Amino acid sequence: MSDLLTSFAYDQTVNNDNLSEFLSKLTRFGIDQCLHLTHLISNKRKSSIVLNNQSTEINKLLIEIQTLQNGYYDILSRISTSDEQDQQLLFAKLQTSLSTFVQINLRLKSLNSSSEEKHGKSISNVPDVSPLVCSNVDLNNITDIGKCWKFANIIHTRFQISLIASNSHVILCYNNQKHVLHAILLAGQFQGDIRWKYGPIVDMLWCAPIDRYIALTHQSIYSIQYSRSSRANPILTDHIVDLKNFQSVRCACNDSNILLYFTDSQQSSIEIYDYQFNQENVFTSLTNQQLPINSPSFCCTNTLIALTEKENMLISCFPYVTPKKTSLLLFDITTLNLCYTIDLNDCLNIYTMKCLAYPNIFFALSDEKILWIVSLDQNETVQIAKKIFYTNQTELCIINQQDLLLINVNVGCSIQMIKYRKVQQ
Repeated sequence: MSDLLTSFAYDQTVNNDNLSEFLSKLTRFGIDQCLHLTHLISNKRKSSIVLNNQSTEINKLLIEIQTLQNGYYDILSRISTSDEQDQQLLFAKLQTSLSTFVQINLRLKSLNSSSEEKHGKSISNVPDVSPLVCSNVDLNNITDIGKCWKFANIIHTRFQISLIASNSHVILCYNNQKHVLHAILLAGQFQGDIRWKYGPIVDMLWCAPIDRYIALTHQSIYSIQYSRSSRANPILTDHIVDLKNFQSVRCACNDSNILLYFTDSQQSSIEIYDYQFNQENVFTSLTNQQLPINSPSFCCTNTLIALTEKENMLISCFPYVTPKKTSLLLFDITTLNLCYTIDLNDCLNIYTMKCLAYPNIFFALSDEKILWIVSLDQNETVQIAKKIFYTNQTELCIINQQDLLLINVNVGCSIQMIKYRKVQQ
């Protein structure tokens, strides 16, 4: 590892400024890894099923990682005032610190594998919410979740699509090039369209409890109603509420609430509303440090909030850490306590995600043309499956509380359907 660090760092011809810049990046990388590992260790210590001997070891790991983090901060404060000789000494100290971090990480993995709990997180305090619409998916009788979703028919359209949402009968399609909303049936028959005149739509979904579609622009939230009885004007819109200034926003809903995930500069927040749009709760990254900033994907079940977090790692400097990994973070919807961290290895980035309100099943699209399916049953057993595409899929939505619709940008203007099929186990 020392040779790898040395070869990556510099040769004898590199100047002092470049060495200083490299040391700063490497030190900040070490600090970020310490903070992340502290979160993992702290969550394990909070678990109600940690054995006594493991509790002692966890406390030791926390002390060691804090000491290591303080060392990184000390190095960072000395880099700018050091000459080349001192910076080489700091570099040697960084080599030792990174090696120590590897050992701490391996010890934590050893604890995880020997623990009596399956996933190191408890969700016993998550509220039990009875769903308004139950899915036919029975997680407790599925041993291989990847076999349950199969490619079905392709719905061809005559227009470009950037966002879709469906009430399981009608698909509402947004064309961001011409700013038009189109309505088609699941069988593909065109039903009507309107020109959207309220600013570009950045997110759109179907909310069954209010029997409306919800559309978000950069300024406001709108409800959209499709009326089959009105041929002249089948798509009706209504302004709901104005939004605050933000960099990006995503929307999700479950049986009782609408949730908005905002990002702005160096902070993020989640706002929870009832279906009269009365605000019930607000969580911010300023007070909840585990809340990720700039998560590209966001959804919620009746009990959990799901976000994804991409880990940026220095491959050559740190060969013992997976270079490509995105984590699925599952938070208690009432307290925003982090309940689960599920690693999606060899996943560079998740750019959109949807889930069933009940049970806890998450569908995510990644840059590698992969549909990730992650389930969490009542016994807290996690299953992860992958379905590989040979075309680019850009957005998805859920219909019938079990099936998927995905925008296919390679096969003309079309929507790929993926259907749930009960498999005999």
